[in-house]
Amino acid sequence: MPAELGTILRIVLMLLACLAVVPVQPASALPSGGPESPRCNARVASQLEDRVREFQKHPPGEADWDARFDALRQLVAEETQEANVLESACAQDRDLTPIEADLRASEARAYMLQSDVTLLKYQKSCPDAAPAVASGFLAAAWRALALATPDEGPASQSVTATSSEVESRAALLKLALPPVRDTSNYWLTTTQKTGEEAAARCPG
Repeated sequence: MPAELGTILRIVLMLLACLAVVPVQPASALPSGGPESPRCNARVASQLEDRVREFQKHPPGEADWDARFDALRQLVAEETQEANVLESACAQDRDLTPIEADLRASEARAYMLQSDVTLLKYQKSCPDAAPAVASGFLAAAWRALALATPDEGPASQSVTATSSEVESRAALLKLALPPVRDTSNYWLTTTQKTGEEAAARCPG
């Protein structure tokens, strides 16, 4: 009997050991949204840039103008959403800034392509209004690039490349672009309002 009791006691002790509760990790030890966070990276931003560049490589035919415009608008919305996510995920400016600059450049390129589509549409339906309406989207592109340009030091390669393309289109539309650091939201809304007024004068 004593031997049997000893065996039962050992079994009970083993069961208690198996049922031991694993201690809860303190909140301070849990991973946070900082530079070590897997979400603080350029993966989604790069995917968005690839999509907008693919659009640029394949301009739409007349039948697809509206669909392309809507796709670009959706792309801009996704870029805005990603910017908000990164602001929460990246704890350090040095991690966020380069990704955000590329994201802004991609956003500007999407606005630029919206301007291209708008110009084609209005050249066909209301030529007199075409430059002013297209300029509204080009102004949005320039504003996005201004926000991506640092106060000190050079702009990123993506920002510089997109700026050059926007400047070329602005020259064709006779849109006077302000210096980057003077590109205000007031200038943007004024340019867009001029385009809206021109579109309102179109027949039909």
